[in-house]
Amino acid sequence: MISYWAIWYMRNRIVHENATASIPEACAFVAAKLREFEAYEPDQIQPCEPSIVKWEAPAEGVVKVNFDTAYDQNSKISFSAVVCRDYEGFILAVGIIQHQYVADASTAEAWACLQAVRLASEVGFTNIIVEGDSLTVWKKVRSQSLDTSIISPIIYDIREAVKTIASISFGFVKREGNVVAHLLAREGRQIQCPQFWIEEAPQAVMQAADKEKPQYPH
Repeated sequence: MISYWAIWYMRNRIVHENATASIPEACAFVAAKLREFEAYEPDQIQPCEPSIVKWEAPAEGVVKVNFDTAYDQNSKISFSAVVCRDYEGFILAVGIIQHQYVADASTAEAWACLQAVRLASEVGFTNIIVEGDSLTVWKKVRSQSLDTSIISPIIYDIREAVKTIASISFGFVKREGNVVAHLLAREGRQIQCPQFWIEEAPQAVMQAADKEKPQYPH
């Protein structure tokens, strides 16, 4: 690779700079670059620390509403999970809703986003951040253009539901930052009808949420 680069470099100098180079000069140039490469110490590169992705609490007065879904491709059933928490990480409300005849995983995520907005509105939250790990849904709900995809009816419903909330924004987080909602979605596989909790949740979900509470200095 170094040889190819060096030859290409010499070629560009000849073509674009009207430089001249004999075959011995070209060979010497390539040899010099090879020596530089061999002398290079790989450990001079400092390894990058892997970025830590975790749930971040909202500002005081704001409710963060995380959503996720568990989707069964065979049965075409999905389970929307919604977790609402405050700036201290306390659970304010959670919900699990089952959907049938769901076409694919993106549709399942869109349903979960819609349920997140609806639950927040019904509980009475007026200043919220809706956050999920579906990049597709995040892009579509924030776009101002007309959506023509298979999930366009759900995206339309989300935009309509948004009108019932005074202040709302949408955020995207990787799966590692959406652990509690993901766990609730898996728990949802055990239910047959919608279930909602206020200031509580299934035990495993409560424990996971406790681990993510921010540690404020005393």
